Amino acid sequence: MTRPLCLRAAVAVVLIAGCALATTAAGATGGSATLGVSISGFDDPAGMVLDQQGTLWVANNQAGAVQPVPVGTQLESQLPAATAGLSYPADDAINSFGDIFVSEQGSTTVAEIPGDGQPGATVVFHGFNHPAGVAVDPAGNVWVANNGSDTIQEIPVGATAASTLPAAIAGFDHPNGIAVDSQGNLWVANESGSTIQEVPAGSTSLSTLPAAIGGFVNPYAISIDAGGNLWVTNSGSTTVQMVPAGATSSTVLPTAIGGFTLPTDLTIDPEGNIWVSNTGGTTIQEVPSGSTSSSVLPQALGGFNGPFDIVFTSACDAWVSNVGQSFNGSGLTIQQVIAPYGCPTAPTNVTAHPGDGQVQVQWDQPNGGLSVTGYTVIALPGGASCSTLGTTFTSCTVTGLLNGASYAFSVEATNAAGESVYAQSASVVPGDVPDAPSDVSAHPDNAAVTVSWVPPADHGGPILDYTVRTLRGAALVSTTDNAISPIVIGKLKNGSTYRFVVTASNETGTSAGASATATPSTIPGVVRTFTAVEVKSGILLKWTAPASDGGASLTGYDVYVGTRASKLSASPMNKKPLSPAATRLLIRTLRQGTTYFFIIRAVNRRGIGARSHEAHATAG
Repeated sequence: MTRPLCLRAAVAVVLIAGCALATTAAGATGGSATLGVSISGFDDPAGMVLDQQGTLWVANNQAGAVQPVPVGTQLESQLPAATAGLSYPADDAINSFGDIFVSEQGSTTVAEIPGDGQPGATVVFHGFNHPAGVAVDPAGNVWVANNGSDTIQEIPVGATAASTLPAAIAGFDHPNGIAVDSQGNLWVANESGSTIQEVPAGSTSLSTLPAAIGGFVNPYAISIDAGGNLWVTNSGSTTVQMVPAGATSSTVLPTAIGGFTLPTDLTIDPEGNIWVSNTGGTTIQEVPSGSTSSSVLPQALGGFNGPFDIVFTSACDAWVSNVGQSFNGSGLTIQQVIAPYGCPTAPTNVTAHPGDGQVQVQWDQPNGGLSVTGYTVIALPGGASCSTLGTTFTSCTVTGLLNGASYAFSVEATNAAGESVYAQSASVVPGDVPDAPSDVSAHPDNAAVTVSWVPPADHGGPILDYTVRTLRGAALVSTTDNAISPIVIGKLKNGSTYRFVVTASNETGTSAGASATATPSTIPGVVRTFTAVEVKSGILLKWTAPASDGGASLTGYDVYVGTRASKLSASPMNKKPLSPAATRLLIRTLRQGTTYFFIIRAVNRRGIGARSHEAHATAG
């Protein structure tokens, strides 16, 4: 229902497990309702309507938008884009084609959101005056209460934005709530006139209308039960008034049912019970079918904050908008209410396991309600689904998903009474396993190797981890998880050849491995037993190979010479390294009688080894 123009506030939407609301044979509320998850992200939602796919469309009054709430939604982050650009959307109604008509209370227009539900794809009808309540008759015509001009206006079925609308019917008094009975007769609540007015199907002017029915106190909302009886909230008092089917202005109405607190909206559940929102308090009140003014009503269901609009989605579920007590605007969340009577409780331990374009969802059986006959899983966003039959089948696979996109999965259980509230998994990202890392390289160092690679294609499942396995022959030496390229693998044995296998992992699994080999090494050790001996016409140098070649085969030796101790040449006297097999060197081109000093250094591919001790001799 719509709200008074002067009463706008930030509000919330609340999901109620309707089976918790169903009455028992004794007339008491069945089960014990509890509050569940809450969803934020609304700004003054007013009217609400449910489409054929189970999506709830909420008129976000202050946000100037209509917000879809897909089936299974539990988090604000799962709300899709809203249809924006509207002027204080107030009430909404839906026709058999799924087209949604929204009154823009702050302007002179009514917006139509086509049945495909695409945000922004709206058709705008002009010529209204602070439109409030909206209803659709059995023929598909849309009726709008013009609160600002005391008229009601028809949008005929099939009309377009360019159509000339029929003349409005005048003579009302701040019409607000509006409803259509099964015969196509329109009923209008004259909020300021304290009357309700029947507009028989086919009427075109006030002069042809029956006299209004009086005796109300600021009537606000109207609902019609299966028997054709009207139920009206008296927002100016604490009562709800029943108007028997066929009543006229001369009918003596039953005594109103009291005990409410600023009652605004009311709705009728699938069992014929009336539910009234106590907007001035914190409860919604059930009026069991057949109740009169002398009936003792069940205990009200609490935990709300100025509940306003009520929409049942099934025998077990309803939505209630919280506008804050007396429209004080303190509610900003979607609050779920759980614990249905007879309906199953929600499945537990919902987990999601991603694959290539699909996700397998698993759950545990619920532990309450009548025997489960099946389960339904819905992907958010997008609404892709899968289902199972029977109690024991507690997994199914949702296909047709987009690799790389994040999805959460809501699971509901079904039995003969209805559907449970949803239980939801954590978000996962479907995708195939990554390709193997590419361009894997291994660069040896001293007792270590630096391994690097290029990230592979992830196929839609972001890579979460790289692992490097180090092998020597067939033996696994080490495993390094959470590796980042480049990475240094240490504590290796110089001279041993290692193979490094790199894999990438995402939520779907682990890639094939890509590898590279390397042999860690360092410079050679010190040349041993180095001596210099005077011989005829020269000096003979002798040595023994170093104890360690550093893990890399020697490539030769360099000899350095000088004529003073510790003052040797910076460059080796040999132009190229001596043979790695050499153990002596005869040097002839020296000045006789001159003492020469020598050191020798072994060489491998890693570099030049440490200096030997100095050896000296006098040239002969």
